[in-house]
Amino acid sequence: MPRFLKVRRAKEVLCILGLVISTMFLNVNIGVAQGRGENAVLSEELDHEHEPFFFDSSMDDSDENSLNSEELEEEIPDADQNGWTKAVDKREKVILVLSPPAFDVPLRRWIAYRQEQGRKILLMPLANISEDGTVDQGVLLRPIASPDEIRAKIRKAAKKYHVDAILLVGDGAPTENAPYGWRDVVPAPRVPARVVQVFGSEDLLASDAFYADLDGDEIPDVPIGRLPVETADELDNCVEKIIRYETASPAGNWSRCINVVAGPNGLDLRAIGSEPGSVPAGETPLNGISSLVTSIVDRLARKLFSDYLPQEFNLSLTQFSLQSVFCPYPEDFGDAVLERFNEGSLFWIYLGHGRVVGLDRYFAPSGRDYGVLEMEDCSSINCDGHAPIALFFACYTGAYDASVKCLAEELFLQKNGPVAVVGASRRTAPYGMCYFGSALMESAFGYDYVDDDFNKGPKTLGELYYNAQRRTLDDLDDDESLEEELVFTSETTESGASESVLSDSETDSDPLSPGSQLKWINERLEKSLVDAEKIRRKNASFRKTIDQAAAILDPTANRLDDQLRDHIAEFNLFGDPLLKVKFPIRVSIDAPEIAYSMEEVELTGKLPVDEGEEAIVQGELLLADFRPNISKPKRDRVFRESEENRREFNDVYHKANNFVVDAIRTKTKGGQFKVRIRIPANYSGESIVRIAAVQGDRYFIGSKRILVRPKTVRQTN
Repeated sequence: MPRFLKVRRAKEVLCILGLVISTMFLNVNIGVAQGRGENAVLSEELDHEHEPFFFDSSMDDSDENSLNSEELEEEIPDADQNGWTKAVDKREKVILVLSPPAFDVPLRRWIAYRQEQGRKILLMPLANISEDGTVDQGVLLRPIASPDEIRAKIRKAAKKYHVDAILLVGDGAPTENAPYGWRDVVPAPRVPARVVQVFGSEDLLASDAFYADLDGDEIPDVPIGRLPVETADELDNCVEKIIRYETASPAGNWSRCINVVAGPNGLDLRAIGSEPGSVPAGETPLNGISSLVTSIVDRLARKLFSDYLPQEFNLSLTQFSLQSVFCPYPEDFGDAVLERFNEGSLFWIYLGHGRVVGLDRYFAPSGRDYGVLEMEDCSSINCDGHAPIALFFACYTGAYDASVKCLAEELFLQKNGPVAVVGASRRTAPYGMCYFGSALMESAFGYDYVDDDFNKGPKTLGELYYNAQRRTLDDLDDDESLEEELVFTSETTESGASESVLSDSETDSDPLSPGSQLKWINERLEKSLVDAEKIRRKNASFRKTIDQAAAILDPTANRLDDQLRDHIAEFNLFGDPLLKVKFPIRVSIDAPEIAYSMEEVELTGKLPVDEGEEAIVQGELLLADFRPNISKPKRDRVFRESEENRREFNDVYHKANNFVVDAIRTKTKGGQFKVRIRIPANYSGESIVRIAAVQGDRYFIGSKRILVRPKTVRQTN
């Protein structure tokens, strides 16, 4: 690729991301200016009976329920305490569990389950001890211990044992209806915000990362997760869901699916759906700003996930943008979000505005107020057997120190809901979310294409999440330029001059002759599968681009490291850090580098199964880089509600999310497979061939990029 084209492409990416960040900043500032509450939890236009508030978990020395200094200095109990946990050597790795005594019974099952897997559990009960030595089971008006005191005990345990992960059992603050007040609570630490208060957030961030900081550098040192339960029954359901996910989840397509939802960003369809001048008096439609944001969020989301998501996986996008092929009928948007949740996936991801008790809202032309996902919708979540890990890149969805259950907690506590949820406790900023989101994708999928390397990646959710936290603060390599990170760049000579990957003899030959270009094609495809995979997983160009855009547009541009630290603090994991994520097993496949339309392409390979075991193998052909197989429809700029529009929107939406051009199934014994896919007429371009296979409770995926050419090319030669 000529150098000027590389530079132009880099500038185009920079401009796109700059528009995204700048318009999102405008949305944030408008939200603040319109008078969101002191905690910026709910906007004024939402009519709720009460607004959540955040409990003050601070304690004074006279509090009768606090642990005194002498109790805190007691020796950390040996790991065989209570007879539940086997004794461990001090050099062995232990899982530190902090839990109120009320959860002892349902917690026994989780401890026994993890012990069977070889885990060493160290239980540290949080209890108020009466003078007679019994546990006080009464109502507590203050936490049993402050976060500082609890962290002191954790650090003391870490000096005696090798702490491998921490599990907190209990909500971060009692809700308004909690029968025992603070008795069954592991208080949420609240750490000072560095810069996110510029975007309208509070000065304190609820952060479990505070407990995972073992050396005082304000960076977590071990994975940590929380089961935010208030009752023993809730914990029993959570333990059942965790065990069911790991032991009884059926093998299937759900485990290679990533469902992404991009919210409406405050879009007011009353302005779009009305004739000029007919907007209701007193309304201030955000049509201009929101339309600009939603028109490019598709590119941002698809770039973020296509850069990190291996091509063996399925990506679905549900986007609230009237001109997008990924937009269902607006009034059906909430139903489509629930449908994507309930069909199951490996990850379910939301990008957009959020609140403590729900996601973004929008007005239809009829004047009806719709919510994308509200608290009352949580009871409709039923993804039993295909439970996803839900990631919310939005404000306040993980505010677990509020006086009511936050959305992330409510979803996690659903018996057949997501097996884990990640959410932010306060307002988030575009730069921090982009960076942390890319780190999460990199932690989940950023491994070399070689099978063994990927399959040896993080196996637990805690490892995956912890790696993302650490990656977020990793310094970028100074010697890697933006241009060098672009995929399919030109070769560089020793003198530094750029030159084409084609030799003079190859460029002088017939450009349509596959023989003359075979070397170039092989080099290009090899770079795509190996070098480019590493580059795109590392994705320094993406990160450097948002760094450069933020340097111009972010009001905290001179303190971006502090913004990243704020996001590490305010994003929390609700779930078991020992959860074994149900990643499919990746395998290699063989296929020709070049194929032709109206002919068959053969995929071969071997699954790691025993000789007599039978497996079902599905071969697939699809366009590269998650390009939809449907043209963008021509829609009126004025949106009108009608059944005809409903059918058109929903039909286009479902077709757009089907990236597979053709598929065929076969069976194999002993793992050796051969699948032939016939390429349709009038089909050409860079493509992906891949397989998905099921054998018992195991699910295998593999892929390869190929170049499909029109049949007329072969006929000419």
